[in-house]
Amino acid sequence: PSVWWIGQMIDFLLRPSQLMRRRIEALKENFGFGHPIVGVHIRRTDKIGWEADLHNLDEYMNEVDEFYEVLEWTKPAKRKLVFLATDNVEVWMKAKEKYSNYTILHDEKASQSAKINRHSSESLEGAVSDIVLLSCTDYLVCTFSSQ
Repeated sequence: PSVWWIGQMIDFLLRPSQLMRRRIEALKENFGFGHPIVGVHIRRTDKIGWEADLHNLDEYMNEVDEFYEVLEWTKPAKRKLVFLATDNVEVWMKAKEKYSNYTILHDEKASQSAKINRHSSESLEGAVSDIVLLSCTDYLVCTFSSQ
C-alpha cells in the first residue's frame, strides 16, 4: 500500500544522525527507560495564550492514572514510568513532588535550553530527543497544540 511506502520514506528521511542516536541511547540508559512507560508532552513557554489553552498538570496525569489502572487488569507494572517532555522545569519539579507514586523521567537539560534560547542547536537537539523518546513510549498524553 502507498501509505506504507510513504511511512518508510519518511522514516528514512527523518532518521537521526549517529551522534543523535548515541545521545538518545545515553538518555535512555541514564533514565532507566523501560516498559511500560507513558509519554507526557506539556508545552508552556511559547504556546500558552497564543495558540493553546493552559491545561494543568493534573489533567495530563489523570490520563496517566487511567492508563496504569487499565494495565493493572492484565499486566501490573513493577514500576510506573512516565517520560515527561516539557519546556518548563517547574512542571517537572511539580510532577515529581505531587506524583511520587510514579518514576518521572525528564531531560532537564532540554528544558533549560528551550527556556534560554529556543532556536539554538542545543535546544533543537533537546526537542528532537524528546520527540524520539516520546515515540518510544507505550502511551502518549498530549494536547492538539503539541504538533
